[in-house]
Amino acid sequence: MTRWNGRVAALTDSICRAAGIDRNTWSPPGVTAAEIASPRSQLRIPIMYVGRQTYETVEPSSFLIPGFTPEDVPSLDAAALPMAPPVIQANPCGQGPSVVKIQQSFEWLLSELMEASLSQLREMLHSWSFLEPALGLIENGSKTCDARLLNRSLSRKLRASASENCYVLAQSNRRELVLRVPRFYLYSSFGDAYAHHRRALVPESWCSSNELSDIQQFYESNFYRCPIPAAPESVVVFDVQVVRVTSRNGRILR
Repeated sequence: MTRWNGRVAALTDSICRAAGIDRNTWSPPGVTAAEIASPRSQLRIPIMYVGRQTYETVEPSSFLIPGFTPEDVPSLDAAALPMAPPVIQANPCGQGPSVVKIQQSFEWLLSELMEASLSQLREMLHSWSFLEPALGLIENGSKTCDARLLNRSLSRKLRASASENCYVLAQSNRRELVLRVPRFYLYSSFGDAYAHHRRALVPESWCSSNELSDIQQFYESNFYRCPIPAAPESVVVFDVQVVRVTSRNGRILR
């Protein structure tokens, strides 16, 4: 408290020096102490220090430095004063900092994604969960498309958004990749999807069998844990292209 009061006193002295006012008598320039009706010691002014406020009953004129008149006090045009930005006006003091949240979207410019940090990418992009080794096969280029049931929420959203500017953050327990999802295809079963995309969908290192029934069983047993009857346009296949590897084995990559 004493430190701040000292700063207030120092500021008062600086103002007096800048205005050419005698700090002991409050004499304005060109006026001697003998010409002043009320020396500084007799002025009745409010005392305000850090941690304490005391006000005396005073006349408005007693706030003026002796020798000055109200006309000497400059006036400001309120319209000319700068306005606080809307974000400040909407966030009064004491209510914490204003936080502008990034709206998640599938559509972004590639330059924006290449410059963003991993934490920013997690806010910008929708996450797409993968099991290993599927995402590792996508990263090394062995797998260039991925099949999902269309009745999943993200599958429906990706189907509606797939384009050259559609991106997702693919995540597994080992890595995170930014993927472009340019196109989609609809099939009646996973076996039917494999008949069209072959090893681009299921690399041989992932499932060695080339039989459509084995591929169907591979998806049912490894991902869904139940039989999945064939139905028109029930399975969607997305083309995927790696545009950035953001983390691998817990290490953030730039």
